[in-house]
Amino acid sequence: MGEARKRSVPLSTADKVEAAGNSLSESSRYREIVGGLLYLSTHTRPDLAHATGVLSRYMANPTEELWVICKWVVRYVSSTINIV
Repeated sequence: MGEARKRSVPLSTADKVEAAGNSLSESSRYREIVGGLLYLSTHTRPDLAHATGVLSRYMANPTEELWVICKWVVRYVSSTINIV
């Protein structure tokens, strides 16, 4: 993810998030990343609260689309790592 394009916002309210689609084969990896993002949003990064709230709604049955959104949020975190 270090060479991925940067994101300026973690998740826009205009982004449509739907749980319909192909089920994610590696759902445990999705849950690990969302859990880490939840930790960040509650302890050090309140700017991630909306995005992690949306992603955590679908922890039981994540889809490929949600995996893409999860990677968007990780790219945002990596591009804003030095923001205090």
